[in-house]
Amino acid sequence: MVVKHIVFFKLSKKGQENIQTIRQKLENLQIDIPYIDFLEVGLNFCPQVRAYDISLTVCFNSREELTRYSIDDYHIKVVQYLKSLGTTTVVVDYEI
Repeated sequence: MVVKHIVFFKLSKKGQENIQTIRQKLENLQIDIPYIDFLEVGLNFCPQVRAYDISLTVCFNSREELTRYSIDDYHIKVVQYLKSLGTTTVVVDYEI
């Protein structure tokens, strides 16, 4: 079983100004958290107002690893950084 965790990020103006830093911090999660099996960061090119700016897809081997990720210090630091920029998110988690 694979657990997928997908997050869409809507950036504030301040977030847009730091989009490459955000991308790097998200990509570094795979380096800092060894139990991440797969991680992908996508930057949106669609100009529609309803579109989100960044997508993050992370795969784990179990729901327990997803729970562990949610409280991981590296993950929390990135979440705090994103919140400091006024970023909003939507998320979906599912098994395949």
